[in-house]
Amino acid sequence: MKTHDHNHNHDGHEGAHRSSVRPVTGLDNSDLQPRGNDAQQDALSRSEDWCPDYVQEACDIGMDVWEWAFGEDWWAAFKTANTTGRQTKALEAWQANTLLDHIDELDAEQMVDPGQYRDELGEVLDYLQQFEMMKAAGMTWEQMATAQKDWMVAEATAAAKEARAESSTDSEQSPISDAEVIAAQQEAVADQTYNTNTPADETQWASFSPSQRTSWLRRADQAIEVFIAWARVNHPELNIQDGEIIEALEECEMEDAVAFVNNTGNCYISMTVVVAIERDPAYALSTIQHELRGHPEFDTGFNVGMALYDAAATDMPGYTQPADNSDERYAEWSRYEYYGSEIAALMREEAYWHYSRDIDGDGNIADNEVNPLGNPIHLLDMLLVDMKSNWEPAILQAYLTSMTKRFEADPRITDNAILAFEAACVANLGISP
Repeated sequence: MKTHDHNHNHDGHEGAHRSSVRPVTGLDNSDLQPRGNDAQQDALSRSEDWCPDYVQEACDIGMDVWEWAFGEDWWAAFKTANTTGRQTKALEAWQANTLLDHIDELDAEQMVDPGQYRDELGEVLDYLQQFEMMKAAGMTWEQMATAQKDWMVAEATAAAKEARAESSTDSEQSPISDAEVIAAQQEAVADQTYNTNTPADETQWASFSPSQRTSWLRRADQAIEVFIAWARVNHPELNIQDGEIIEALEECEMEDAVAFVNNTGNCYISMTVVVAIERDPAYALSTIQHELRGHPEFDTGFNVGMALYDAAATDMPGYTQPADNSDERYAEWSRYEYYGSEIAALMREEAYWHYSRDIDGDGNIADNEVNPLGNPIHLLDMLLVDMKSNWEPAILQAYLTSMTKRFEADPRITDNAILAFEAACVANLGISP
């Protein structure tokens, strides 16, 4: 299944398969505090009173060699450990204030290559986000789940009462049942404001003649070839390979999406992306980056938002988790898992966004020179506004704070993207993460 961004004509994302990783549970408040006295040790190691400059320089060189030699061992051990072992390593490093150091030990290729440490980095960032969320909330995982459950029950109960009052003339009503609460909760979850429309019944593609379709398919093949050649010269760090970008002109139009990624990790593009490439390959860069790298990099380990929702919903009286691939489960996934992934992918693509430019140099930006793809920062607004109805207020504050901490820890996310995220949280929610 996919989500469809109709309002912004940007992205349709098919959820990636996740491993059996689960969040760390059973932590108390003392587990959320750093261990040892790292600040004092850091001050001591840098003190000029006891360590002359030339000795300190030698020490620094030695530490660089030490980190180079043993940093890889930390990631290799993390990669081969079982779930409990990985959780323990992540928690101990976070408590010791060394988790960011371990992340910095990875080079750019290791961070983006799924054959190296891309997936492990994603899992580590999931743990970091979970720990930071609990710390920001001042609650354990279980306490957060309970607070979220109580809030969802209260919201759904109020909605059920309102629905009953509108449909009943009885002045005295029996208590709201668990079934009514769950029905109201499911309706609220399914009420997506970010994706308001249904897939198109009639499409432009359906009206095309065979020759028009052939022409568009030829244009798509040529655009993909042009883009890959351009990207290899201008952005070799992305390492975009033949076969990673695939035309899906009819499917994208039917689903009202300009691009999407599925479990293969490939990017499927629409006619809009073809037009963007034809105008300037740079115009399509951020959207393709969003799909090829943004979602797959985030969709590893577990999703903090979805995991917390599941923990909360499971305790709601009368709730049974919907079957996989059902519309009800898809609605839950869209609201509680996809939002985090979409925000992270928008942050990842920010550095690759290009504003419209005067391509022919005549001093004006004509209609056929405009970038037809949406600015990733502007796309944050709808996501954030809708998140307000997802979470208990204190949990939302902690969630956004933990997302900020995650972005700050991820070297692939730019400072400008983080500042834009923080500004969007303030502007749309009145929350400073």
